Amino acid sequence: MRLLIGITLVRLALLVLPASPAFATEDAATNANSVVEHRGVFTCPVGGEEFYQNVEMNYFPLESLPNGSNPGGQLSDIMVPICPGNGLVLAPKYDGNDGDPEAFADYSPEELAKLPALIASKDYKALSGEANYLKLYWLSDKLGRPSMQRFHLLQHVSWIGKTAEQHRRYLEMFVAQADALIDSPDFASERRLRSRYYVVNALRELGRFDEAKARLTALQTEWDAQLSIIRAKQPPEDPNFESERDFDDNDAFSDSFFEQMAAIEARDNDTFPVSMMGDKWANAVCGNIEDSVHPVTDLTKANCAKRMAERKAYYANSQKDYKASQDLLGDPVKLAQQCKTFPEEQRDRILAEACRLADYQANRDKMEAGAAQLLKNPKALDLQCKGLVFGRYATPKTALGMACQARREAINDAETIALTKKFRSQPAEYDRLCTKASPQLTSDDPVEAACGQVKDERDDDRNDKERARLDTMNEAQIWAECEAKEAERNNWPAGVPMVVDYTPLSGRCADIRQDREEALWKALEADPVKLAEKCALPDDQQEEWYNMRCYYRQQRQEDDAALAMARDRAKLIATCDATPVQQRDRVLYKACNNYRKCVVVQIAELPFDHAAAYAYGGQRDLSELASLCFDTSGEADAAFAKYAKDPKSLRADSCKDIVPDLADPYQADLCKRYAAGENIYKDSADSALDLADEKLGNSKTLIAPPPPVRKK
Repeated sequence: MRLLIGITLVRLALLVLPASPAFATEDAATNANSVVEHRGVFTCPVGGEEFYQNVEMNYFPLESLPNGSNPGGQLSDIMVPICPGNGLVLAPKYDGNDGDPEAFADYSPEELAKLPALIASKDYKALSGEANYLKLYWLSDKLGRPSMQRFHLLQHVSWIGKTAEQHRRYLEMFVAQADALIDSPDFASERRLRSRYYVVNALRELGRFDEAKARLTALQTEWDAQLSIIRAKQPPEDPNFESERDFDDNDAFSDSFFEQMAAIEARDNDTFPVSMMGDKWANAVCGNIEDSVHPVTDLTKANCAKRMAERKAYYANSQKDYKASQDLLGDPVKLAQQCKTFPEEQRDRILAEACRLADYQANRDKMEAGAAQLLKNPKALDLQCKGLVFGRYATPKTALGMACQARREAINDAETIALTKKFRSQPAEYDRLCTKASPQLTSDDPVEAACGQVKDERDDDRNDKERARLDTMNEAQIWAECEAKEAERNNWPAGVPMVVDYTPLSGRCADIRQDREEALWKALEADPVKLAEKCALPDDQQEEWYNMRCYYRQQRQEDDAALAMARDRAKLIATCDATPVQQRDRVLYKACNNYRKCVVVQIAELPFDHAAAYAYGGQRDLSELASLCFDTSGEADAAFAKYAKDPKSLRADSCKDIVPDLADPYQADLCKRYAAGENIYKDSADSALDLADEKLGNSKTLIAPPPPVRKK
């Protein structure tokens, strides 16, 4: 049983992706992006033909795949405009196009002179039916474009394929031609190694595992040498503090070697190996494998099942190990003896963790005692701290580091207090030294911290006076000032930075605007015909707040329609099975994605006032909180009889199968706190569920459902 508490952020991100099978047809690619309303208008540079083509592609840029693309990249061919008459392909437009040495620029006048003969040639015409990126690659080669640009286009070709056979052919083309491009004299030397990594990945996809392993091993050696040089040029780190160097792109590339080698040794030739996905993305893909918007194969499904089993086993074992190690820590004398008796290589998981925690605490106690001793002689300590470079939030590794950090903080705090008093009594000094628009209270610089403190005090005093003034005015008078401020912003001189200050006036303006918008919207809702006409207007023909309200209205309608479809489960499953993901409309997509796997039962009205809940600040979709998901009708009947009798069991059951490493972090945290006996809604002032708890008089009860009413 699964409680539909909400859709995670990952799920929301997935909704903007093109839904597609592993290898989509050309028609499917178009349908997958049919929700994109804005179409590109182009003029063919040869012949002057004007045409329209949808070139917007939905993708997920926060996840990188081992072939160099992002989720959705397999449909990137749609980004290449093609003239309907003569078949000339144009430069794709995408973020990062400008100034990127790999990007395909517009055709130059010299190239335009050569294009008529090229596109009329037998070789170009033979590419009909091939990927648009392949045509662009062919033209770039004939036009003598730079090698990096040609490599970039060829790499795009390797992501595409209308069929598995075509995709394999494109991969083989990439492997056969990429090295020559990388070795070209004009290819940027700093990009050569990473570009060869993509060739290794293509070999793995082709199942040429021995070649891939040999090449990856050689690349690893070359990269290790390069990384040593890069790290040697970085400033040395203070041994008294933990490294503050952020995880960077070089670290990520180093990790990719281990992930790629693991996939090669597992003989995993999946284009998108589960083992090489980030955790959040893998959770999203594996959690909805039947209707995934991400391309999946039988191997993907098998690896998802393996991953789920491993994660569950790891979580179960880690919970047991943690409890056992805590038990050992409860007897320090016995633990110390065991840690001394058994060297590290002979310890089991439980003893190893207990010894590690005991060592950490012992080192921490020793470090704190040493720091306290050093702080007793501030003058001597100041000499030792001289030259140490560290920030306020650095983590000390030694007693000296801890003492220096505490000493500097005490000195800075004392200086900040003195400067704050000075700025309060000497406004001229504040004006002279406090020049930052937004000084930070947490700054390591005492001057900036003091400036921040006094600025906050001045702002509070000014705001109190402004609130008192506004309280003497009526709405019309306040709105006149709002309009004057708006006009001032609209006429702001170009090139002059605008400081946006959130004042009581801006808050009152927002309240008045919201009330007026609400009144206009309610009047519009009273006339469904006018409302439909208004929401049908293009975005650029009405105010933004109308667009947002129309959007959310459409979302509610789609959600309601999806839930209605789920009432007839047999029909829904048949429709989902008969309609490929990329051909579903938005309602069917939501219905299949959210409700296909379960019987949906809508609980009757929640036992508290919705209007009061929203007035209190609740932003949750309460109808969604009242949706439960079961595998069979029998389970649903039994569960609802149980919850009607014992409402407290609802939260316990919803948490029963939660695996923290796989679940939505918010849901996992709620379940963890609930299991510990905590009132999980105690501090949630923005949650309508607080009111439910108050009215039900039970801090653990989510809802108290009446006997279910549902359509079987």
